[in-house]
Parts: sequence; C-alpha cells; structure tokens
Amino acid sequence: MARLNPARVKYNSQANAKRNCTDQISAQDVAEYLATHADKVLYNEPEGHAQLRRMWSHIQLLLKLKTQLVNHLESVVYSSMPELLTYCRHGMPQWLLRVLAKYPTYQQLQRASLVRIPYVSKQKAEKLLACIEHGIGDSNPISGSIISSLATQILALELEITRAKKHLEDNCQHHHAQIALLRSFKSIGAYSAVGLLVYIGDIARFASAKKLASYFGLHPIFKQSGDGLWGNHMSKQGASDVRALLYMVAFSAIQHNPIIKELYARCRAKGMKGNAALGVCMHKILRIVYGMLVHNTPFDPQTHRQHMERTKSHAVHSHNRSSVQRREFDQHAPISRRQHKKRKEQTLSQDENLVTCGITQSAPPFVSFGNNILRNSL
Repeated sequence: MARLNPARVKYNSQANAKRNCTDQISAQDVAEYLATHADKVLYNEPEGHAQLRRMWSHIQLLLKLKTQLVNHLESVVYSSMPELLTYCRHGMPQWLLRVLAKYPTYQQLQRASLVRIPYVSKQKAEKLLACIEHGIGDSNPISGSIISSLATQILALELEITRAKKHLEDNCQHHHAQIALLRSFKSIGAYSAVGLLVYIGDIARFASAKKLASYFGLHPIFKQSGDGLWGNHMSKQGASDVRALLYMVAFSAIQHNPIIKELYARCRAKGMKGNAALGVCMHKILRIVYGMLVHNTPFDPQTHRQHMERTKSHAVHSHNRSSVQRREFDQHAPISRRQHKKRKEQTLSQDENLVTCGITQSAPPFVSFGNNILRNSL
C-alpha cells in the first residue's frame, strides 16, 4: 500500500495533456504516476504514524465541533442575555459555561446561589447579579433550554478533548525520544511535538529543510517575468492543520524564545506586517525542527547562533570571490515601459543616494544599499 499526493497525480495528468476525467482515466493516471515516479512513492508506511494521524484527525474534528457549538451559544446568549458577553472577550470561560448549564435564564440566575459554583467567587457572583439586574435580553424558557443544552455539550466536549489529547500523548511510546528532542526547543509542548511528528512521519522522506517547508506550504511563491515581480506570499498548500499548529508555536515563541523573538523584531524593523513576520518565524521554526530530527540532537541556542555566524561569513566570502563579469551600464539600451517609469521616478526623487547610485548609474564595487544608507560590505 502507498499513500499518494493527489496534487502530483493531477499535475502528471496535466503534463500528458489529458482533459477528460472518468474513473478509468483516473485509475490510469494513478498507474502512470506509480510507474514513472517510483522513486517518490513510499510503500508500507509505518502503522504507528497512521494510527497517530487518525487520532490527531479525531481531535481536530472535536475541536471544530466545539468551535461551532461555542459560536451558536454566543449567538443565543446575545439575544437572550447580552450582558454576559462582556465575559467572553477572549473566548467562553469555563466558569461561565458551568453557570449557563445550571442557570440559563434571568430568573434562574437571580434565584441562584452562584457562590457554590466552582470558579465563581463571591465578588464575581455579586458583579454578575448586578449586571443582569436590569437585563434587556429576551430571556425565556425556550432559549434557556437551548443555552443549557449547548453549555452542557461544550463542557462534555472539553473533557473528551482533554482525554483524547492525553491518550494521544500516552500512545507515543515509540516516539518519546523524538518528542523530548522537539520539546528542547522552547515554546514546543508535548501536544505540539506529537502533532509535528504525526505530519512529518519519517524525516528521511525529506532531502532538505526546503522540501519540508514546501510539504507544509510555508515556502514563498511568486511570479517573475522580465523586470516584474508579482504575488510574493506564502503558498499555503498542504495540510492546514500543521500550519495552524506552527502558528501557535510561533506566536508563543516570539514572546518566550529569544531566537525567534530577535527574528520577529528584525522582520518588523524591515517594515513587515505582523502576520508576514509570523510566517517567517514559522518557517524558521520548521527548519530548526528539521535540523533537530535529522541530527538527533536537542536544540542549543548557543550552537544555533554560532552556525548563523558561520553562514553569514560564508555568504560574504562567496560574494567577494565572485568572478562574474559585469558589463558597463548603457544608458541607451532598450528597456521596458515599467523600467522607463522607474527611472523617471528616480530622476525626480529627492533622495541623494538613490539619484547618485541608483538605476541609471553604476554602483561602486563592494557597496550595498539598504534603508538608503551606504554600508561597506566587509
């Protein structure tokens, strides 16, 4: 047995200029892909990863169901008891779910003894009662029955999700070493480590970190033709669940992990928007995960900084040793309409560096331009 990427089968069929689509043609396309790309087909996938993937998909289904129920509950509470939504700015808290499950109407809340409910202090109970004293919602037994049912289901789902996550972590006995490796990177917890292993599977499937990033849709895509560049953004192809997981890991890392915090600050200083900078951090975290799994070593911030310094120095030396012959700038060479517009804007610019060493003039050797400031490339 083998699991195939349907996108590859589809593009292989398009390369053969096929237009019709039937069951017979689709079966032939699959057979042709298996025959022509045998080196890219992985047979007999380890059963452990398949079972973990099923359990992970089950948890994701429960989370989506919980989100739907919470959204429905908020809409009903908005029409019945809108005063309670002031406690839901950051999600529906569990103590409020417990209160709504037992006391879903104004009348029941006013007669209730809220201090006896767990997680509800005396001060919070008094504030809640004062808030609903002159309620403007349309609270009635029918809406109260719906609210109570939804709150009870959400509480039960939370318990089931917690149990399923614990069960998933306990059944990763063959992957405890890899989970410990991933958890050495600050901001990756046990559940996040299991989720990454579920989707990565055998790290030997990926020849490089770039291929792993492309597999999860974190690589940039763009269109370049002549002197034009369009659509430079994250591809977002592949499994969306793992990107959501990496997003939360990156969101935590920019607050608690010094390496990712510095990277996020540099991206923001360059003018990147918040989500774009988070995407760069997600890509960086995935490359670090690849390195830890390939070399089977825990994450060490000092070693990572030394590696980055060696990479920068190697890039500078490679640039200085370049033997590319550059032609002298020809002002009268044919150019496109877009390039003509750029040069016209440059001649009208008030930036001295841009006018002196811009498009129409040759730049001095070994000098780079960034933020309109001349810097020597050492």
